[in-house]
Amino acid sequence: MNKISVFQFFLGLFIVQLGFVYISLPSILVTEAKRDVTIIFILVIILYGCILTFYNRFYRYFLVHSFFKWLYVVYWSINVIVLVVSLTSTLKRWLMFNTPALVIIVLILLVCFYGVVSRAETTINIPVFIIPLIVIFLVTLLRVVPELRVYQFFPLFDSTKGEWLRGFLFAWYAFMGAELFLIFRRYVIKKVTVKSVAVFVSIIGGMHLLAIIITLLYFPRVETKEILEPLLYILNAQEVMFLKRLDIFFIYIWFIWSVVAILYYLLAIKIVTKMDQKKRKNGIWVVLLSSIAIISVNLVNIEFILMIKDYLVYFVIVFSFLLPISIIIFNRARRKTCDTDSFS
Repeated sequence: MNKISVFQFFLGLFIVQLGFVYISLPSILVTEAKRDVTIIFILVIILYGCILTFYNRFYRYFLVHSFFKWLYVVYWSINVIVLVVSLTSTLKRWLMFNTPALVIIVLILLVCFYGVVSRAETTINIPVFIIPLIVIFLVTLLRVVPELRVYQFFPLFDSTKGEWLRGFLFAWYAFMGAELFLIFRRYVIKKVTVKSVAVFVSIIGGMHLLAIIITLLYFPRVETKEILEPLLYILNAQEVMFLKRLDIFFIYIWFIWSVVAILYYLLAIKIVTKMDQKKRKNGIWVVLLSSIAIISVNLVNIEFILMIKDYLVYFVIVFSFLLPISIIIFNRARRKTCDTDSFS
């Protein structure tokens, strides 16, 4: 993989962490943390900023060899499966009602196959074209501001201890994929400053916080738990002169950035396994993506989506934060650093 700019680096991580969770995370957090969700999430944003600053300072000590390399490959493959299942489930409920799940999954993975067998730069450059779509998404979402019930913010500090703990736990879904910072950081041409990290954390944290606030103030508390994708519901309720169903347009936007998030996980697998150096790399990708398709098609149901959201967050915390921090501390104690080709 060639060197990338600071902008490409952060833009890719931004798309990964926006990913499929953006439309569903507000419902989870508001349901679990109640009115104090904004306070809890701001604290998590601050802590996440500290962790990324730590990653940026010591990324050279993140060596992924042998056992841990394959552990991450399995974890990223699981993330891809969850992404594909969530994408397919949402598309079937909101748009492609009569389309077989297998057809949707095959279409998603065909796009992913093209991305992973192409040069890494193909995946790296795609997010640039998504920026205008995200801006349109945000501007349209802000049209709902006059309908928000500001009084639903209060009273603050009304949540129980258990709600605070669950809110703090599930808030880490917003920063799923943080370990990719360590994978791609070594390919950045210029120095990544603390200011750059702070700006990135403020933007991605602000995006999620905006979605949480809108969800908290738009829906009565009793309804939030019943709505899996509150942002799509809000967009569906908006009326514009030139489009009958506004939510359909934004489902496509969300679909595009979610597929790019999948591509980044597959690119991480490609990097750590040195797939480009293998003789039958295309065949290996066919086997891997076919396996993902077979597993995914059997999991496309609402019960799986509801079940996985209670458990996947523990894997996110371990693989995105606890394990990388432990590896960095261990290797720093041994004074063992890595270079761009240190995956083996």
